[in-house]
Amino acid sequence: MRWRRSIGNQRDIATLGNLIRQRFGPNPLIIMGDASCTRSMRFHPPTKGIGLRHMLHKQGFHVLLLNEFKTSTSCPDCFSPTYTFRDRRSRRPWRRHLPPQRVHGLLECRHEHCVAECNGQSKKWNCDLLAVLNFRRIWNAYVSGNDRPQDLRRGRLPMSMSCANVDN
Repeated sequence: MRWRRSIGNQRDIATLGNLIRQRFGPNPLIIMGDASCTRSMRFHPPTKGIGLRHMLHKQGFHVLLLNEFKTSTSCPDCFSPTYTFRDRRSRRPWRRHLPPQRVHGLLECRHEHCVAECNGQSKKWNCDLLAVLNFRRIWNAYVSGNDRPQDLRRGRLPMSMSCANVDN
């Protein structure tokens, strides 16, 4: 039984590697956030962060780790901060008596540039999409020889200090 599971896992990993190569070419660069959950939540399956990185590296992919600081809170269009704006009641019947809670996955940019672009409405963003677009901004700055963009910095760390490579 264990042997079949092991063979199935190896087959799934090889299939994932082949699908990535078919979609993005023979030698793609994979950029991931460097944060890792050290503990999983109770009754939830663990995320495959570090294991996924090592598995991709074993498959021969180049994996680049970027510091995720402020990537999901800065608007990639106008570089201003984004804010949570929506409250919702819990869908669980035993928690409906509690006050509404903030929805953290949906953000809005209230900067005048974004408001003008959206005909007087604030621009709405999914926080995961913001992170990916800001990863691209960081990568483009890194490739052009510049430091990390100012709105995504923690302090005065240069780009070479905030970017690590798994291939070493």
